[in-house]
Order: sequence, then C-alpha cells, then structure tokens
Amino acid sequence: IMKKNQKIIDRYKLWPSLTKQFEVDFMQSIKISPAASYLRVRLGEGKNLVIFLGSSGVGRDTVLENCLKLVPRAERISRTTTRCRRSFLLDSDRMIFIETKDFLSDLKSEQIIFASRYRVNNQLYGISRDELLKLRNKSKIYFFECTLLSLPLKKVFPRAKLILLMPPSLNLLKKRMAVRGDGDWKQRFKNSCVEIKKFLANAEEMFEAGYVDLAFINSNSKITATKILKALKGKQYAEKTQKDFFNRIKHYGEK
Repeated sequence: IMKKNQKIIDRYKLWPSLTKQFEVDFMQSIKISPAASYLRVRLGEGKNLVIFLGSSGVGRDTVLENCLKLVPRAERISRTTTRCRRSFLLDSDRMIFIETKDFLSDLKSEQIIFASRYRVNNQLYGISRDELLKLRNKSKIYFFECTLLSLPLKKVFPRAKLILLMPPSLNLLKKRMAVRGDGDWKQRFKNSCVEIKKFLANAEEMFEAGYVDLAFINSNSKITATKILKALKGKQYAEKTQKDFFNRIKHYGEK
C-alpha cells in the first residue's frame, strides 16, 4: 500500500515546501495542469478570489474569519486535508477532513486539483474541484488561506489578490504557537522561521513580479481584516500599506 501511495504521489507531483515556492524563477517555471487550465477557462482569472499566504501561526484563518464577518456576500474556499481535526474545529467547515486513501484517490481522479505535503506533520493538504467551482458565483467574494497551496492557486488565477501575512515578530509568533498548544508546535515554529526568512529575502521581487499583491504585519486580526478590505477597495491606500510593510520589515526581528 505504501509503495502504491508513493507512486500516486510521484506521478501527480505534490507541491514543494514554501521556501522553494517563494521565488520568482520557480513561479515562472510552473506548468499548469490541464485540469487547472480547464477550471480557469470555466471560472475566469479569479477577480472574485482573495488568497491569504503565511506561515503557520501567523493568523491566516482568524483574519479570514474577520473578513467574512465584514463582507456581506463572502464565503470561504475550504482546504481538504488528511490531518486529524483539532478540538476547536470539530463542528467547523473551515477544512474538509478525509482519509489518506480517499485523498490520493481524489488526487488521481483530479477531484483534488492542487496538493502538497506539510513536512512538519507529514499530512496532505489540497484544494478540491468542487470548492473552486464556487467561483462561478460572481456576485460573491471568496477567501482562501493556506501556506503551501496559495501560490499555485495565484498562478492559475492571476487576477486573484494574494495577500502575504507576517507576525509582528518571531518572539510573538513563538508565544502564539505555544499558547495554541499543538503537540508539534516547536517544529512548526522552527519551520515558520525558515519560511519567514524566505519572505523577507524575496518579498520585494515577488511584489514586482505580481505574485504578491498586498502584505501586512498581523498584530491584531480584526484590525488587519479591516485594513485588507480597505486596501482591496482603494489603490491609493493599497500603495500606502505596501510602503508601510516594507518600512517595517527593514527592522524586522525578535522584538
């Protein structure tokens, strides 16, 4: 069974770690699968899609939930995963939980369009065709959040807005993750630190290439959500937030 699963994974090429993805050269080299290309033809280039990108613990999900509260006609595009539910997600539709065999079957049949393995917990994450088909409703705005799948989604839907979120500091990120209490939080924190360093090194280039549209230091999720929605509506404010972001990361560190 393990060998059979590995063959499926090898054949359908799970997306690499975020540190390999967050580069202009890598993004330019991505070849979109026929299934993903077909979806773009059916759904358009993603004008009604907002994508959050950030390391574990940065508050992507909380920011997204606050955006949903502030936008009358908005909905989440949920990820599919093989990981176990956290206790506070037992009755939540924020993620779709399935068995590994079902995930691989859906990947093989192209019901799951994008997939990746998070190396910290060794679990699979993906986006299903059915979730993406929600984008047909042009009267709604759809929000999606992830670490590993946000950039390939932006590649397929180039007119979607991809928003990079970062914590105020690595020390505060460490405290957040410790309080959340995941058993693997120390490894998650270590992994997030590597990803954040990659963000800092490549953010300007990714902005210039159009792969990242907005970026925010997330100190307070409610305030961040309000700023995001304001930036999405106004070009002048969006430009101001970009300048503010780059000024802040000049001195980014463990405060």
